[in-house]
Amino acid sequence: MSLGSYDVVTHRAKQFARYDTKVIGDPLAWYREPSPWGEPAAAPCTIPEYLWAYPMQSLQPYAGESVGLCGAIEIGHVNGPILVNRRYRLTSEVRCVGQSPQTEYVWYETSARNESGDLVAIMRMQSRAMKASSPAYQDPASTNEHGAWSCCPRDRQATTQCRRNTPLPGHYRLAATAATATILWTAATPGGSGMSDTPFNYDNVKGYTLEAADQEALIQAQNECTFMWATREGWPVGVIMSYVYEGGCFWLSVSSLRVRVQAVQRDPRVSIAITSKGADHPAGRSLTLKGNCDVLQDRETIGWFLRALAERLRPGDADAQALFVRLNDTPNRRVLKVTPQARIGYDGQKMRRATADAVSSGRLIGPS
Repeated sequence: MSLGSYDVVTHRAKQFARYDTKVIGDPLAWYREPSPWGEPAAAPCTIPEYLWAYPMQSLQPYAGESVGLCGAIEIGHVNGPILVNRRYRLTSEVRCVGQSPQTEYVWYETSARNESGDLVAIMRMQSRAMKASSPAYQDPASTNEHGAWSCCPRDRQATTQCRRNTPLPGHYRLAATAATATILWTAATPGGSGMSDTPFNYDNVKGYTLEAADQEALIQAQNECTFMWATREGWPVGVIMSYVYEGGCFWLSVSSLRVRVQAVQRDPRVSIAITSKGADHPAGRSLTLKGNCDVLQDRETIGWFLRALAERLRPGDADAQALFVRLNDTPNRRVLKVTPQARIGYDGQKMRRATADAVSSGRLIGPS
């Protein structure tokens, strides 16, 4: 059974942020600097974000409301490592399905080919779904005297075939009993499309949230935001401003002659909106943050901020940085410190994949 093909670009911003914040175990210089193959090599934590995450979009409709977990993973490099900032064609196939007393599982294999068509890497993955977390297993009759989910003969056949690495027929149904609905493959019936029949439109976008790691990567990749506050009359107003992100807070620079300074001193509740547009980051992502704003004017904070912003906006040019600091270090200079209280993220990448799945399975509703 196919889990689809995907054209992807391995972006570097998230990996660089992980490297810089020292959250990569056993880091190599090649994860941040050019490697012998050209671009930096993708770290082990980066590769599954593509070879796992994209096929999972096709698996998710089958899993439905269930708790998933990773059972096993193996990555093999065939022709050099996967590199960041490169285009790859991903193709994923289910190899077999099976179950244990507490979970259902699926083995699938994803290959990555470069623009020349050369096979670069292969990832084999086992994804599991907890039976007790799924409505498909809520029938008490499906459990044995020990409280474990019972296995029908075909389920034992599935487990045996998985151990032998023999692919099962694409129409195979996993179930606690022959009459019980399944977590993974209920829609994969003979002659069927194998896709969920849930109607699809754009009314509900709650599932397209931006993951925490992607939020941090977007903040690091971008350097401009829309800063918003309320006027005395209650009108919302916003302007584009450059920022520094440090210590979980956003730092911005402004002259005290600007009316926004008096506005946030009167009402410190503000919002910041960031988009991936123009940044070295996957397109279609955005992040809105609600927070409280403090107006700072001590010389130590102003000096630190101007140097940090100059490095961010004029990287690698010491003369340009010095000029930037000198021009902005004025008597009326103030620093706005925004401490986020809530975040709202949107991931258009997820929405595109869900749309493609709905189109291919004929689940779209609404005007044609």
